[in-house]
Amino acid sequence: MTSFRVRQIWYAPVQIGELDSDFIPYKNSIATPYFENYIIRELYYQQDYKQSDYYGVFSWKFNRKHLKQGASISRSMEMDNYNHDVYSFFGNKQFKGSSKANTFYDTHHPYLLEIGSKLIKTLFNEDISRIQADRIYYNHWLAKSSLFENYCKEMLLPVMDLMDNDKEIKELCDKDAKYNSKEQRQHLKLNRPMDEAQCMKVFGYPYYDHRAFVLERLPSIYFALKGHKVKHI
Repeated sequence: MTSFRVRQIWYAPVQIGELDSDFIPYKNSIATPYFENYIIRELYYQQDYKQSDYYGVFSWKFNRKHLKQGASISRSMEMDNYNHDVYSFFGNKQFKGSSKANTFYDTHHPYLLEIGSKLIKTLFNEDISRIQADRIYYNHWLAKSSLFENYCKEMLLPVMDLMDNDKEIKELCDKDAKYNSKEQRQHLKLNRPMDEAQCMKVFGYPYYDHRAFVLERLPSIYFALKGHKVKHI
């Protein structure tokens, strides 16, 4: 029987009631500019993904954002006969037929495309504008466990290293992502960005930097580059 394992991250007691009973809770005890990606890296190091055929790491907001539960995901994958490498949850919101090549072109963050372009060129010698990739956000995706391993090893960890150690990329990542601007607060509606004091504690600046917004877009780029089959359910 094909199995899937989802770790669902929470960090405040008020979020516990939002967690899915079919997922495995994981408390995030430390706030970093990488958000859930810090935990994804930790779970990769722990080899937690090796306990199932498919693996994912979701935020506590998953059910609220997608109105889906673990049981319905399991049924959808079973009905698909597990014919896809990756399952995501955006319905028909792919970029097919759009002038936007991928999620790095769908943004309110001023330096996101520049950062993404430099990262993809450095790691894969590819032009990001040529990568036609489906829309996947929020780290909400399930992949074959072997693919999760390869993604972390070949994409996530090298990118996090470049963000810390490549001078040009680091300086771009440190810039204001405009996430807690007045315009973005109106656009986000239900989300509540951290205030300046909270941002100072996490980022060292009175604003959100670009790191988390870059990292959440990497999976779709990686899956497209490697030719993996993605299904939105």
